[in-house]
Amino acid sequence: MRTKIIATVGPATSSRDMLARLAEAGVAVPYNLRASLLRFLEQSAAETPLDPDEARLNAYAAWVLTRNGILTSNILATLTAWLDTYQPGWHTDL
Repeated sequence: MRTKIIATVGPATSSRDMLARLAEAGVAVPYNLRASLLRFLEQSAAETPLDPDEARLNAYAAWVLTRNGILTSNILATLTAWLDTYQPGWHTDL
């Protein structure tokens, strides 16, 4: 099931980013759609990544969440700890 969830994080993150840009441009974005996508991103980004690609998706999801006013300290702390342990050169990758 995890593979299925991770496979949808990229499109969900991009969709949420697009919705944020639309809202900034004055386009009405349905509250339920926005809230649902943010919840999904928050849950997905909080999972420990299994590989560098998932870490990149988590970082992008954290950026989108932060951009939408969601506190991402715990998500970023988990991600940073994983990167420091499993991807020592990550500072030049992300």
